[in-house]
Amino acid sequence: MNVNTLKNLFFVILSGFLGLMVNPESLMASDLVAVSGLDSTRIVETVIIEPTVEEEMTEESTIEGVTDVKNSTPVVSAPRAGVVEKTVPADNIAFSWGTQGIFRVSSTAANSGTNAARVGRLIWGHNYTAFGNIVRLGIGSTFTITEGGATTTYQVAANPLDGKAGVALDVKDDSTLSYASNPKYNSIKMNAFTDMGFGEHSLVLMTCYGANSRYIVVADAI
Repeated sequence: MNVNTLKNLFFVILSGFLGLMVNPESLMASDLVAVSGLDSTRIVETVIIEPTVEEEMTEESTIEGVTDVKNSTPVVSAPRAGVVEKTVPADNIAFSWGTQGIFRVSSTAANSGTNAARVGRLIWGHNYTAFGNIVRLGIGSTFTITEGGATTTYQVAANPLDGKAGVALDVKDDSTLSYASNPKYNSIKMNAFTDMGFGEHSLVLMTCYGANSRYIVVADAI
């Protein structure tokens, strides 16, 4: 190889090196494509948004008490197996603390059981049922009685024996009570309660009280 050829090769290599120094971008890889004629002010960047936890909830959510975010409707769980819902008897007496069924009988000899028995204006129930709490009633307290589809509200009045909301009477025999504090009231007929001033009131409630007495409350329809 002669001297001229070496000179020419040197200048070729030198010019290529100088070209790289002046324009280094030619060796850098890029996925950008230059496009002419576009309005850059209208270019919008596309951003991928990951779904949130709420958006992933569907109509199939069955957690009790949780609201379906998608439809904004409460999610109601199916009734749990083995749970028995208590029904209210059609004929009943309802106090603020509980409700009992009522059935009509011909005399006070009938056992009221877990309900309340009624003859005339007298209604009675055992003290181990909701009826036993009539001792909590004060003058002015109210309760309702529903019979035959009609509901009536009653209000406790002062009883005619001592003027209080309720009074304890001694059991004299199967059909008679007595008020020991006053011999004048030695014979009060349970079956009707029309004597001794009880006839002036709409209802008489009665439950067991103590060893051998009955607690009496009178009330009027309002």
